[in-house]
Formats: sequence, C-alpha cells, structure tokens
Amino acid sequence: MNLSRLHATFLTFKNHLNDTFYAYTKILLRKPIGSNPVIDQSKPSRSKLRLKEILEASFYTFCVVSTFINHVGYPAQIYGMSMQPEFNELQIKNRYSNHSNNSYLRLDLDHVWVNCWKARNFEFSRGDIVVFVSPKDPYEYVIKRIIALEGDTVETNKGNLIKIKVPEGHCWVEGDNWGNSVDSNKYGPIPMGLIFGIATRVIWPAHKQRLLGGGIPDHLLPERVTPEQEDQVIIRPKSFWQQLKILLYFMNPSEGKSADG
Repeated sequence: MNLSRLHATFLTFKNHLNDTFYAYTKILLRKPIGSNPVIDQSKPSRSKLRLKEILEASFYTFCVVSTFINHVGYPAQIYGMSMQPEFNELQIKNRYSNHSNNSYLRLDLDHVWVNCWKARNFEFSRGDIVVFVSPKDPYEYVIKRIIALEGDTVETNKGNLIKIKVPEGHCWVEGDNWGNSVDSNKYGPIPMGLIFGIATRVIWPAHKQRLLGGGIPDHLLPERVTPEQEDQVIIRPKSFWQQLKILLYFMNPSEGKSADG
C-alpha cells in the first residue's frame, strides 16, 4: 500500500470539503433562510422608517402652524349675538343652540381675521374690536369692542349714571348689542394682558368683506367716555434780558470755570 498516494488522496478530499463548505456558507450569508436578529437590528424595516418620517413632518408642521397663529394671526368664526349689528346681524336667538353643539365650520356665521401681530405691543385704540381670554372662564375666547382705555372715565350703559375710571393697564370693553352681552358692565375693566388679537377684517360672507375699525359707533354713545387729560407742559418764551444773560455766559467761559472752582 502506497502511503504517499493515500496521503495525497486524503488532502485532495479535504480541500474539496473545505471548498464546498465555504461556498455554502457564502450562499447562506447572502440569502438567509431564517430570521437573523443581527441584520434586523442594524437595518430597520421600511415601515419604521416611514413612520419616523411622518412623525418628524407632523412635529415640524405643528411648530410652524402654532408659531404663525400665535404671532401673525388666524381666521375665526363668531358665535352669538353680542356684537350685533356688526357681526351675525341676521342670526336670531335660539334657546336650543349651544356652542358645544355647533359644527367646527359654519357658513351661516361671520368670520373675521384675528391679527395677533397687531396686538403684540398692547397698543390699542378706542373702537378696536379685540379678542381676549374671558376673565370668567380661561378656556373661553371673547370678542368685544374697546370703549375706554386706561385713565379714561366711562359711564356704564345700565342707565344708573355710574362713572368708572379705568385703572392703569386695563381697558373697558362692551358688546355692540347691549341687550345680549356680558362685558365690562358685568365684570368691570379687563387687564390688557388678556388681549391677544385684534379683528381687522371680515372675511366671510363674501358680500360683507370689509376692513374693521373707525372708532366707536354712534349708537354706543361715545360721549360717555371722557379721555384722560394729558399733562400739558407750557413753555414760556424767555425775556430779552434772560436771553442776553445766557449769551454773555457762553461768551465768557472763564467766569464759568472760576465758579466751578
């Protein structure tokens, strides 16, 4: 028996087994038959990537829209009859109506543009129609007209001739419809910090589109308001001798130095 020939045959068979094992191993790694936890963890599924993209887009969209609404403005529809005849002039009172039962969008109501940018410095004028947080319910937004500003004296519209001076940082607001409005005649002047927007334009219905403003309407009796008297500084002209004395003072600077010393 030739041992060298037998050894050569054994080496050939061993190399053939190694080549076959390597080839099958390469195929299995390229196309895994079963689940491979290492590959699944390193390569997320397409659905997970899609969900991540949707969440990121939703987050960025929310940030942009929220910033625009809080700093620029937004359209709003007006419920109720407290601002008639300025808004919802054709709406009648219905004891079965409830704000919570109204749909999100109602075309039979007036819609206005609430300008939040214009209200950012809290600089208002008498007659501005403002939107603010209700002093009675922090979750309710109210729209009323500014009648008096801080320092003004206003008579209430209840016919009792009570005069109220609006304190600093406050304003007096009323609804145009005195018979159906809860306003400063009920809860007094409101802090101007509650105001976050000014209604500047009617945007719906189409035939009523217009700019808002122009002061207090006549039917609200603007003469009830006595504006604050600003301090007037009266500058009296200097006499000839006073002007001459000032001129001589600046023409002789040595006198001023000696006086300082």
